[in-house]
Amino acid sequence: MNDKDFLDTNIVVYAYSHDEPEKQVVAKNLFKKTLPVVSTQVLGEFANVLRRKFRCEYPEIATVVTQQAWGALGASVGVVTHLLRLSHPPVKPSLTLPG
Repeated sequence: MNDKDFLDTNIVVYAYSHDEPEKQVVAKNLFKKTLPVVSTQVLGEFANVLRRKFRCEYPEIATVVTQQAWGALGASVGVVTHLLRLSHPPVKPSLTLPG
């Protein structure tokens, strides 16, 4: 895993969604071959999709976001997880990361 690629929100979501298996395979392969670089906006949008589409609770979303090795721009992961954890303690996620 030597390369770094900036990943759009859609790619991150496809890695977790089972709705489109072909796109999920491609997205998971990107996670395996690169260090995913994301912005605070991408992490925020991903958290929003996890909440609305997958109906995840905020503590689970925070755990999912922090357990991935992101090549985040700035303090992206810290900003998003801090906001998610303000009123909720961490929990064990039911979602699994690709790879």
